[in-house]
Amino acid sequence: MLLVILLSFVLVCNVAGDAGQDSNSSGLFQWEPISNKVCFHAKGDLPGIIYMHKTGFIVAIKLVYRSGAMKCVATDTGSNWGCDDNTKINVVVADSKKEILFPSKQQVTFAAGNWYTLPGTMSVDEELVLNDFCSPAYVSNGDHLFIWWGEDHNNYSEGDNSGHVCVKVYALFQEAQR
Repeated sequence: MLLVILLSFVLVCNVAGDAGQDSNSSGLFQWEPISNKVCFHAKGDLPGIIYMHKTGFIVAIKLVYRSGAMKCVATDTGSNWGCDDNTKINVVVADSKKEILFPSKQQVTFAAGNWYTLPGTMSVDEELVLNDFCSPAYVSNGDHLFIWWGEDHNNYSEGDNSGHVCVKVYALFQEAQR
């Protein structure tokens, strides 16, 4: 998965040279655990809060499913990241002003309620990786980021939503080159 992300970085951003290495090396990019458990809800303006403990540029966020389920309507079986045909995703990561940082607007086209598709990603997958290598998000130690169910973020058609999902959060920081 990391290789796909790094190749996207090179292809989309037209970056030359070494795009980085995985977390088992001392390369340019390394996944770092940020929070062991963050829960966000399908409605009610109840995002999950990510407390940042480091200053730097985040190029990707990885959410690893732990528990719960989201439902778009009462008859849904529920999913981790979306609804409908399992290809639609409805999770965004935003700053304190509710500006969406991940996924990148260059990477996806948002439909009403912040619905989008992400190639190779299903709403029932165990992991959701959202990245923006072209315009990484700068965060400072003590900042908060927010995991939103997309419809809740926009207050769009959320009345029939239910559920919550809890995740483990990782960030991929871009380290200064040596």
